[in-house]
Amino acid sequence: MTSDSATATSVTMDESILEEAGLLLKTGHATQKMEESINTMARLLICPLCDKIFKQPSTLCSCAHSFCMHCIDDFACSNWNCPVEGCNMPLSITGRHGGSYRKRNPQIAQTLESLQLICKQLNESPKNWWRSPSVLKSIEETLKERQLEKSDDDEDDDDDTSVDDALDEFRKRYRKVDRQNFGESRDFARSKKDDDDDIDSIDSDDSLWARGKRCKHDNKRDRA
Repeated sequence: MTSDSATATSVTMDESILEEAGLLLKTGHATQKMEESINTMARLLICPLCDKIFKQPSTLCSCAHSFCMHCIDDFACSNWNCPVEGCNMPLSITGRHGGSYRKRNPQIAQTLESLQLICKQLNESPKNWWRSPSVLKSIEETLKERQLEKSDDDEDDDDDTSVDDALDEFRKRYRKVDRQNFGESRDFARSKKDDDDDIDSIDSDDSLWARGKRCKHDNKRDRA
């Protein structure tokens, strides 16, 4: 078999796999980049045992390799280790029976469903839809909007007034918060000082409060 025929067989096999999984795009319904992206994603969703797109994807608990659920269950009936070449991890530390060695993988299932939905929508769209006047106009408008946004950003960078306004607003907010924090700290300090003064007046006759009271008493006595 020549290399060209081998390549053709490989392409046909891939197309049959994609078609079975609902991931085959019709000719003229997607750009080349779209097809390449979908094919790349599809290759990541192929089961190593059956070489087809995952059905009920399940992941081994021991090594995190993923397979179709029925594929790995059938394999585990007569094997102890992961089937991926070079892995050699045991299917399960606790045992290979009762399904304890694997778990369903909803992330892979969701990815596959999303990809299938994209392919379905593309296949239902008109042929060469990206070349239609409405789409081209939409693309042109989008490009113009992006250019305007970019130019606005450049103007904002050079606009000292807008920067000053933002700084003024920041300073106002900072001062407000600073005053609040200062007020709370001052009130706390005052309350603490009052508490300390009360304790000192009780514990010591030589406190300022006690001496002040004695001075007032002595002045009244001298006047009398």
